[in-house]
Amino acid sequence: MKKNGLTARFISAIVLAPPVIAALYVGFPYFDILALIISFLMAWEWSRMVGDGKFGAPGIVLSIFVVASLGAFYGISHLAGLAVAVVGGGVVYGLLFKQLGKRAFWFGIGNLYIALPILALIFIRQDPKLGLELIFWLVFVVWATDVGAYAFGRTIGGPKVMPSVSPKKTWAGLIGGMICAALIGYAASYYLPVGNLILFVTISGFLAVIAQVGDFFESGVKRKFGVKDSSNLIPGHGGILDRVDGLLPVAIVAAVLLSFDTGLLS
Repeated sequence: MKKNGLTARFISAIVLAPPVIAALYVGFPYFDILALIISFLMAWEWSRMVGDGKFGAPGIVLSIFVVASLGAFYGISHLAGLAVAVVGGGVVYGLLFKQLGKRAFWFGIGNLYIALPILALIFIRQDPKLGLELIFWLVFVVWATDVGAYAFGRTIGGPKVMPSVSPKKTWAGLIGGMICAALIGYAASYYLPVGNLILFVTISGFLAVIAQVGDFFESGVKRKFGVKDSSNLIPGHGGILDRVDGLLPVAIVAAVLLSFDTGLLS
Protein backbone atom coordinates (compact mmCIF):
# COMPACT_ATOMS: atom_id res chain seq x y z
CA MET A 1 0.00 0.00 0.00
CA LYS A 2 1.24 3.50 -0.83
CA LYS A 3 2.37 5.80 1.94
CA ASN A 4 -0.58 8.17 1.53
CA GLY A 5 -2.91 5.17 1.74
CA LEU A 6 -1.34 4.06 5.02
CA THR A 7 -1.61 7.60 6.36
CA ALA A 8 -5.29 7.75 5.48
CA ARG A 9 -5.91 4.38 7.18
CA PHE A 10 -4.09 5.53 10.31
CA ILE A 11 -5.93 8.85 10.54
CA SER A 12 -9.30 7.17 9.94
CA ALA A 13 -8.60 4.64 12.70
CA ILE A 14 -7.55 7.36 15.14
CA VAL A 15 -10.68 9.40 14.44
CA LEU A 16 -13.27 6.60 14.31
CA ALA A 17 -12.03 4.10 16.90
CA PRO A 18 -12.64 6.16 20.09
CA PRO A 19 -16.37 6.90 19.51
CA VAL A 20 -17.03 3.33 18.40
CA ILE A 21 -15.27 1.87 21.43
CA ALA A 22 -17.07 4.35 23.70
CA ALA A 23 -20.46 3.34 22.25
CA LEU A 24 -19.63 -0.34 22.72
CA TYR A 25 -18.61 0.33 26.31
CA VAL A 26 -21.57 2.51 27.34
CA GLY A 27 -24.23 0.48 25.57
CA PHE A 28 -27.81 1.76 25.42
CA PRO A 29 -28.70 4.21 23.95
CA TYR A 30 -25.40 5.18 22.30
CA PHE A 31 -24.58 1.75 20.94
CA ASP A 32 -28.09 1.42 19.57
CA ILE A 33 -27.94 4.84 17.90
CA LEU A 34 -24.58 3.93 16.39
CA ALA A 35 -26.03 0.62 15.16
CA LEU A 36 -28.94 2.47 13.51
CA ILE A 37 -26.62 4.92 11.74
CA ILE A 38 -24.28 2.16 10.58
CA SER A 39 -27.25 0.10 9.37
CA PHE A 40 -28.46 2.93 7.17
CA LEU A 41 -24.96 3.55 5.77
CA MET A 42 -24.48 -0.15 5.03
CA ALA A 43 -27.86 -0.22 3.27
CA TRP A 44 -26.70 2.74 1.18
CA GLU A 45 -23.44 0.97 0.35
CA TRP A 46 -25.14 -2.31 -0.54
CA SER A 47 -27.70 -0.56 -2.74
CA ARG A 48 -24.95 1.19 -4.69
CA MET A 49 -22.91 -2.02 -5.00
CA VAL A 50 -25.69 -4.08 -6.53
CA GLY A 51 -27.47 -1.18 -8.27
CA ASP A 52 -24.79 0.11 -10.65
CA GLY A 53 -23.62 2.79 -8.27
CA LYS A 54 -27.09 4.24 -7.75
CA PHE A 55 -29.11 4.49 -4.55
CA GLY A 56 -32.58 4.96 -6.05
CA ALA A 57 -35.98 3.63 -4.94
CA PRO A 58 -34.83 0.04 -4.20
CA GLY A 59 -32.09 1.41 -1.97
CA ILE A 60 -34.59 3.56 -0.12
CA VAL A 61 -36.83 0.50 0.36
CA LEU A 62 -33.85 -1.48 1.65
CA SER A 63 -32.99 1.28 4.14
CA ILE A 64 -36.61 1.49 5.31
CA PHE A 65 -36.81 -2.24 5.98
CA VAL A 66 -33.49 -2.32 7.81
CA VAL A 67 -34.61 0.56 10.03
CA ALA A 68 -38.09 -0.98 10.44
CA SER A 69 -36.47 -4.23 11.59
CA LEU A 70 -34.66 -2.37 14.35
CA GLY A 71 -37.82 -0.45 15.24
CA ALA A 72 -39.84 -3.66 15.58
CA PHE A 73 -37.01 -5.14 17.65
CA TYR A 74 -37.53 -2.38 20.24
CA GLY A 75 -41.21 -1.58 19.86
CA ILE A 76 -42.68 -5.09 19.74
CA SER A 77 -40.26 -7.96 20.26
CA HIS A 78 -37.04 -9.55 19.06
CA LEU A 79 -39.02 -11.95 16.87
CA ALA A 80 -40.92 -9.05 15.32
CA GLY A 81 -37.64 -7.52 14.20
CA LEU A 82 -36.65 -10.78 12.57
CA ALA A 83 -40.08 -11.07 10.93
CA VAL A 84 -39.86 -7.60 9.42
CA ALA A 85 -36.38 -8.30 8.09
CA VAL A 86 -37.17 -11.71 6.63
CA VAL A 87 -40.83 -11.64 5.58
CA GLY A 88 -41.29 -7.94 4.88
CA GLY A 89 -38.16 -7.61 2.81
CA GLY A 90 -38.92 -10.78 0.88
CA VAL A 91 -42.44 -9.67 -0.03
CA VAL A 92 -41.44 -6.19 -1.16
CA TYR A 93 -38.53 -7.33 -3.30
CA GLY A 94 -40.72 -10.02 -4.77
CA LEU A 95 -43.11 -7.27 -5.89
CA LEU A 96 -40.19 -5.29 -7.30
CA PHE A 97 -38.89 -8.28 -9.27
CA LYS A 98 -40.25 -7.09 -12.62
CA GLN A 99 -38.55 -3.73 -12.20
CA LEU A 100 -35.23 -5.00 -10.85
CA GLY A 101 -34.96 -8.41 -12.47
CA LYS A 102 -32.27 -10.59 -10.89
CA ARG A 103 -31.08 -7.64 -8.81
CA ALA A 104 -34.25 -7.93 -6.73
CA PHE A 105 -32.76 -11.09 -5.26
CA TRP A 106 -29.59 -9.23 -4.27
CA PHE A 107 -31.55 -6.39 -2.68
CA GLY A 108 -33.45 -9.00 -0.68
CA ILE A 109 -30.19 -10.64 0.37
CA GLY A 110 -28.91 -7.23 1.42
CA ASN A 111 -31.90 -6.81 3.70
CA LEU A 112 -30.97 -9.99 5.58
CA TYR A 113 -27.22 -9.41 5.32
CA ILE A 114 -27.50 -6.10 7.16
CA ALA A 115 -30.54 -6.38 9.44
CA LEU A 116 -29.95 -9.81 10.99
CA PRO A 117 -26.37 -9.17 12.20
CA ILE A 118 -27.27 -5.75 13.59
CA LEU A 119 -30.21 -7.26 15.46
CA ALA A 120 -27.86 -9.98 16.74
CA LEU A 121 -25.30 -7.44 17.96
CA ILE A 122 -27.94 -5.39 19.78
CA PHE A 123 -29.37 -8.58 21.29
CA ILE A 124 -25.93 -9.58 22.61
CA ARG A 125 -25.06 -6.10 23.92
CA GLN A 126 -28.40 -5.88 25.73
CA ASP A 127 -27.52 -8.81 27.99
CA PRO A 128 -27.75 -7.17 31.44
CA LYS A 129 -24.90 -9.18 32.96
CA LEU A 130 -22.41 -10.00 30.21
CA GLY A 131 -23.32 -7.78 27.27
CA LEU A 132 -20.19 -5.65 27.50
CA GLU A 133 -17.79 -8.58 27.85
CA LEU A 134 -19.48 -10.59 25.09
CA ILE A 135 -19.52 -7.77 22.54
CA PHE A 136 -15.83 -7.06 23.10
CA TRP A 137 -15.07 -10.79 22.88
CA LEU A 138 -16.66 -10.90 19.43
CA VAL A 139 -14.96 -7.71 18.23
CA PHE A 140 -11.55 -8.94 19.37
CA VAL A 141 -12.12 -12.40 17.88
CA VAL A 142 -12.79 -10.83 14.46
CA TRP A 143 -9.89 -8.40 14.85
CA ALA A 144 -7.53 -11.24 15.84
CA THR A 145 -8.75 -13.25 12.85
CA ASP A 146 -7.83 -10.42 10.48
CA VAL A 147 -4.44 -9.85 12.11
CA GLY A 148 -3.61 -13.56 12.25
CA ALA A 149 -4.71 -14.16 8.67
CA TYR A 150 -2.61 -11.25 7.43
CA ALA A 151 0.48 -12.15 9.46
CA PHE A 152 0.46 -15.88 8.72
CA GLY A 153 -0.56 -15.35 5.11
CA ARG A 154 2.22 -12.86 4.41
CA THR A 155 4.85 -14.83 6.33
CA ILE A 156 4.05 -18.38 5.19
CA GLY A 157 2.09 -17.89 1.97
CA GLY A 158 1.21 -21.12 0.21
CA PRO A 159 -1.99 -22.37 -1.44
CA LYS A 160 -4.94 -20.02 -1.77
CA VAL A 161 -8.34 -20.83 -0.28
CA MET A 162 -10.54 -19.36 -3.04
CA PRO A 163 -8.31 -17.56 -5.54
CA SER A 164 -11.19 -16.80 -7.90
CA VAL A 165 -12.96 -14.83 -5.16
CA SER A 166 -10.18 -13.49 -2.93
CA PRO A 167 -6.75 -14.12 -4.51
CA LYS A 168 -4.75 -13.07 -1.43
CA LYS A 169 -6.39 -15.37 1.14
CA THR A 170 -4.28 -18.46 1.92
CA TRP A 171 -4.87 -21.59 3.98
CA ALA A 172 -1.96 -20.54 6.18
CA GLY A 173 -3.75 -17.24 6.81
CA LEU A 174 -6.98 -19.03 7.67
CA ILE A 175 -5.23 -21.30 10.17
CA GLY A 176 -3.35 -18.31 11.60
CA GLY A 177 -6.62 -16.45 12.06
CA MET A 178 -8.12 -19.45 13.84
CA ILE A 179 -5.15 -19.71 16.20
CA CYS A 180 -5.27 -16.01 17.08
CA ALA A 181 -9.05 -16.10 17.58
CA ALA A 182 -8.68 -19.13 19.85
CA LEU A 183 -6.10 -17.24 21.91
CA ILE A 184 -8.57 -14.38 22.29
CA GLY A 185 -11.09 -16.94 23.50
CA TYR A 186 -8.63 -18.18 26.10
CA ALA A 187 -7.94 -14.62 27.28
CA ALA A 188 -11.67 -13.83 27.39
CA SER A 189 -12.26 -16.82 29.67
CA TYR A 190 -10.74 -14.76 32.50
CA TYR A 191 -13.58 -12.23 32.17
CA LEU A 192 -16.50 -14.48 31.22
CA PRO A 193 -18.14 -17.30 33.22
CA VAL A 194 -17.03 -19.96 30.77
CA GLY A 195 -18.71 -23.31 31.27
CA ASN A 196 -16.22 -25.42 29.32
CA LEU A 197 -12.87 -23.82 28.54
CA ILE A 198 -11.97 -26.19 25.70
CA LEU A 199 -15.38 -25.68 24.08
CA PHE A 200 -15.16 -21.90 24.47
CA VAL A 201 -11.67 -21.71 22.94
CA THR A 202 -12.74 -24.05 20.14
CA ILE A 203 -15.82 -21.94 19.39
CA SER A 204 -13.65 -18.82 19.32
CA GLY A 205 -11.41 -20.47 16.74
CA PHE A 206 -14.45 -21.64 14.78
CA LEU A 207 -15.77 -18.07 14.65
CA ALA A 208 -12.59 -17.16 12.76
CA VAL A 209 -13.77 -19.48 9.98
CA ILE A 210 -17.18 -17.77 10.00
CA ALA A 211 -15.47 -14.38 9.80
CA GLN A 212 -13.48 -15.55 6.78
CA VAL A 213 -16.69 -16.82 5.15
CA GLY A 214 -18.12 -13.32 5.59
CA ASP A 215 -15.02 -11.85 3.96
CA PHE A 216 -15.32 -14.23 1.02
CA PHE A 217 -19.03 -13.53 0.63
CA GLU A 218 -18.58 -9.77 0.35
CA SER A 219 -15.58 -10.21 -1.96
CA GLY A 220 -17.71 -12.45 -4.17
CA VAL A 221 -20.52 -9.89 -4.33
CA LYS A 222 -18.09 -7.11 -5.20
CA ARG A 223 -16.51 -9.21 -7.94
CA LYS A 224 -19.93 -10.11 -9.35
CA PHE A 225 -20.91 -6.46 -9.68
CA GLY A 226 -17.44 -5.17 -10.61
CA VAL A 227 -16.92 -3.10 -7.46
CA LYS A 228 -13.55 -2.62 -5.74
CA ASP A 229 -14.80 -1.19 -2.42
CA SER A 230 -18.29 -0.98 -0.96
CA SER A 231 -17.79 2.81 -0.81
CA ASN A 232 -15.17 5.38 0.10
CA LEU A 233 -16.80 6.47 3.36
CA ILE A 234 -13.68 5.58 5.38
CA PRO A 235 -10.54 7.02 3.75
CA GLY A 236 -7.92 4.31 3.31
CA HIS A 237 -10.32 1.56 4.36
CA GLY A 238 -13.04 1.64 1.73
CA GLY A 239 -16.56 1.31 3.08
CA ILE A 240 -18.20 0.16 6.27
CA LEU A 241 -19.12 -3.19 4.75
CA ASP A 242 -15.46 -3.70 3.88
CA ARG A 243 -14.55 -3.27 7.55
CA VAL A 244 -17.29 -5.36 9.16
CA ASP A 245 -17.77 -8.16 6.61
CA GLY A 246 -16.29 -10.65 9.08
CA LEU A 247 -18.23 -9.40 12.10
CA LEU A 248 -21.66 -9.64 10.45
CA PRO A 249 -21.93 -13.45 10.17
CA VAL A 250 -20.02 -13.92 13.44
CA ALA A 251 -22.69 -11.89 15.24
CA ILE A 252 -25.47 -14.13 13.93
CA VAL A 253 -23.71 -17.37 14.87
CA ALA A 254 -22.77 -16.05 18.30
CA ALA A 255 -26.33 -14.86 19.01
CA VAL A 256 -27.69 -18.30 18.13
CA LEU A 257 -25.11 -20.05 20.32
CA LEU A 258 -25.77 -17.73 23.24
CA SER A 259 -29.55 -18.11 22.92
CA PHE A 260 -29.46 -21.81 23.72
CA ASP A 261 -27.95 -23.86 26.52
CA THR A 262 -24.84 -24.91 24.58
CA GLY A 263 -22.52 -25.04 27.59
CA LEU A 264 -20.57 -22.09 26.21
CA LEU A 265 -21.18 -20.09 29.38
CA SER A 266 -21.99 -21.32 32.86
